Amino acid sequence: MRAYKTFLRPYRPTRAYCFLFFFTALLLLNLTGCGGGSGTSTDPIAPTITTQPVDQTVTEGQAATFTGAATGTAPLNYQWQKNGTAISGATSSSYTMTATTAADSGSQFVMVVSNSVGNVSSRAAILHVNAGPPSITIQPASQTVKAGQTATFSVWAAGTPPLTYQWHKNGVSISGATSATYITPPTALGDSGSAFTVVVSNSLGSVTSSAANLTVNANTGTPASVLTYHNDNARTGQNVKEIILTPQNVNTANFGKLFSVLIDGAGYAQPLYMPNVTVPGLGTHNVVYVATEHDSVYAFDADHSGLPLWQENFIDPANGITTLSTADVSCTSLRPEIGITGTPVIDPANGTLYVVARTKENGTFVQRLHALDVGTGAEKFGGPVLIQATVNGTGAGSLNGKVSFNPQSENQRPALLLQNGLVYIAWASLCDVDPYHGWVVAYDAQNLNQMAVWNATANGTEGGIWASGAGPAGDGSSVLFATGNGSFNVASGNYGSSVVKLGPAIAGTFAVSDYFTPFNYASLNAGDVDLGAGGVLLLDQPFGSPQHLLFLCGKEGRIYVIDRDNMGHFDTTTDHVLQSIPGANPGAWNSPASWNRTLYLGGASEQNIADRVKAYSIDPVSGMLSTPPSSQTSVTFLYPAPTPSISANGTSNGIMWVLQESTYLNNTGQAVLLAFDATNLANLLYSSNQNATRDAAGLSVKFSVPTVVNGKVYVAGRNQLTVFGLLP
Repeated sequence: MRAYKTFLRPYRPTRAYCFLFFFTALLLLNLTGCGGGSGTSTDPIAPTITTQPVDQTVTEGQAATFTGAATGTAPLNYQWQKNGTAISGATSSSYTMTATTAADSGSQFVMVVSNSVGNVSSRAAILHVNAGPPSITIQPASQTVKAGQTATFSVWAAGTPPLTYQWHKNGVSISGATSATYITPPTALGDSGSAFTVVVSNSLGSVTSSAANLTVNANTGTPASVLTYHNDNARTGQNVKEIILTPQNVNTANFGKLFSVLIDGAGYAQPLYMPNVTVPGLGTHNVVYVATEHDSVYAFDADHSGLPLWQENFIDPANGITTLSTADVSCTSLRPEIGITGTPVIDPANGTLYVVARTKENGTFVQRLHALDVGTGAEKFGGPVLIQATVNGTGAGSLNGKVSFNPQSENQRPALLLQNGLVYIAWASLCDVDPYHGWVVAYDAQNLNQMAVWNATANGTEGGIWASGAGPAGDGSSVLFATGNGSFNVASGNYGSSVVKLGPAIAGTFAVSDYFTPFNYASLNAGDVDLGAGGVLLLDQPFGSPQHLLFLCGKEGRIYVIDRDNMGHFDTTTDHVLQSIPGANPGAWNSPASWNRTLYLGGASEQNIADRVKAYSIDPVSGMLSTPPSSQTSVTFLYPAPTPSISANGTSNGIMWVLQESTYLNNTGQAVLLAFDATNLANLLYSSNQNATRDAAGLSVKFSVPTVVNGKVYVAGRNQLTVFGLLP
């Protein structure tokens, strides 16, 4: 056998092989980085479409969704286009068109993807929209409310427009319920268990929704009432138990005039409201009470049109007992007659309405305090009682050192006040016809005995308590009000042009426990610029300093913020008050309202200088008002400026209500009811002028105040009470 030997020789690579080796090493070095560390390429990569959007076919009204995908160096930015125009907000890899229409059919949708390197566009996806019958995309949901509240049912539907809607309650069509949303009238316990459905239709068919059930629970809270002028003794004008009316449903589509009832004269007094009143033979009713210049008091069902539940009238022309004429008082401010002007007051504890009526009886002028049963109108406590009063003094109209109440010249304009078992009544004049004085007389609410008398200028003249219909305010122990032009001299017991604080009745009179008189009293008095043209408002701040505040604005248009525990008295050089805001408005023949640490006040002068209602924030510690105001209405008001009413559910759903009354001298002048968002008065929610034919508020009177309670607004005017609420 042959033996073989293997010889190993050194390998000599060819030139081509060396080049290949060098290129490979260089590539590896580039991928791994210098020094043998790991790494990635630093060159960004332009976007590339990996999933193209596809064409979509939907039925009209349905949604259409286009989706795409792309790769490339992040971040990737997306922008969808419709027919070449960028779609606002369509900046993700998917775009949904929520409600398609026939006009959208054939539209092209393109997804553009971009990054720092460049951009790329997808193919154009075509939308095809087919006509179709309606379909419900979101069913109406069941609702639970408290009795007295409204319930809102809504449906979402797709289909070829126009779509029509008809809501049903327990299978019965609801008149006027023909939109995608239905708001019920204020609910009752008997509505609980009702089923609501809606039929949606178009030219191609119809569909019925599933049933939404209504549950109504008892409202266990104390029902709201308005038993005195501006809602409470502090005269805040706020009803914070309003659970029906909200800024969302007070608009011309859902809110308006429900009905009106006739009354026999002008209603200058604010309507009062008492729930659950038993009327013998007629059952239990929510009742609205209205007083007129024809000397009548009416009790109407507050929720339904119809004849009065009862009416009391205090004249008897056949026997020479009539109202007063403008000639009797030498003044045309109240025309054509003068009877009941001041707002009554109701004591819910004993079911009594107290009211002052003026009459002319065979040439003799008389004023009486009546106490009427709220359920029947019958006189109570041996009433009525003749109003008579006398104080010591040498002032205007005095005789032998005595000043006596004059029932012809004294006009009972201010609202009555009920506090601590006493009915307080105040007076001024009509047209400043002298002689007159400001009077306050108090009667026992249980037996109508006269308890105390006070005269503002017993040794001087005038000093009337005007307040443009507002009443003296009470803080539980004291009574506070402002007087108009008149004599001022504390040493002589004269308190004209002052804010007065009266203590409790003692020995047949009241002591002045504190007062404030402006430093410019002399010029105000000489110019007939009454401080007391407006009403006072009281506000307590538990954590503030001071805690007990009073707000007032008169003819000068200056707002005063006064510490009720240290009112400031009189100084000829300056006012010792918490805050004074001159030029806040052209003049205030009205009263402010307050809610949620906000004061609401408007102004206007008799010289036809208009102004807006303004909202001032109240500092919870100092009690001072914000300047400038936090908001104001876009609507301006001529004389007389409105006195606002506020409705709210606690600290939410605040609405400011006012009446535009500048046409009160016009024989055909209509009042206008307006509602504003109380958190921003620039937002007008509703005006009765927006649908003037449907919502005519009645002929206007000056100084009228709307009463807002239990889902309704009550407006008294000339020969008519008008009721507004949510439309059926």
